[in-house]
Amino acid sequence: MGCEDALTLVGTVEVAPGVHTIHVCVNERCTDGELEVRELEVGHCVDLEGDLTVRACIGRPIPPELPPSMYTREFSVDIDPTQAATGHTVTMSFAAPDGITVAEVEDRVEFEPQYLNGGPECGVTCRVAEVEF
Repeated sequence: MGCEDALTLVGTVEVAPGVHTIHVCVNERCTDGELEVRELEVGHCVDLEGDLTVRACIGRPIPPELPPSMYTREFSVDIDPTQAATGHTVTMSFAAPDGITVAEVEDRVEFEPQYLNGGPECGVTCRVAEVEF
């Protein structure tokens, strides 16, 4: 059994339908892009192009009974883990169509080894870092 290295930023955001902008950096390397939030969708992901390899995803509304003009949704940003190391600074901002920032984070990356085959004596199978906002 194995796993893949991962660097993920994850949290919840209050969003309305429309095109949101995303800005992600690891140290001085940055990527910008857009993610459209659609009113009745269950969620989707977009790949962003720039100095970093980034995938941004918006999840289904939580809870689904909120009025359609505003939703609380899980939002995640996956960054290619080969582009970061423990101690690097990661920053992210997510802005609504009107330009107001609805989520932002700045934190240091702390990769942790994942032992899926019994423990350290079996070797590190991957390294994982998660930053919550």
